[in-house]
Amino acid sequence: MFNRSARKADVDLADSLSGTASGSTFSRIAGGVVTAIVLSLFGLRACITRNAMLPGSRGAKLELSGPAAVSLGVALVAAGFFLHVHFVWTTSERLYRWADVGKGVSLAAFIGGLGCMGWQIAMG
Repeated sequence: MFNRSARKADVDLADSLSGTASGSTFSRIAGGVVTAIVLSLFGLRACITRNAMLPGSRGAKLELSGPAAVSLGVALVAAGFFLHVHFVWTTSERLYRWADVGKGVSLAAFIGGLGCMGWQIAMG
């Protein structure tokens, strides 16, 4: 579970997301547009319908409703915004200087959304 290669992979992923993207057209479209839109649509659906589902292992799932679902939706929209900023803004000459601010705002919203969701689940 806690082997060296898994930790190294996590560190490598975090390192790659903290810098700039490659700037290729494929990565900008796939990561910065398509994936960001899909995550944001799932998040908006959770916010609007106030229902969401978290998939688990072995077919288990956790159904969320009310404020917990909205909090998950906020976290998903923030994750989509982070991907958009990382893959599009960091490769744009005009938006590059705002990329760190966008990443910081999206990470704060993501952590806040997940924290609020966890609080709602714990307090029941």
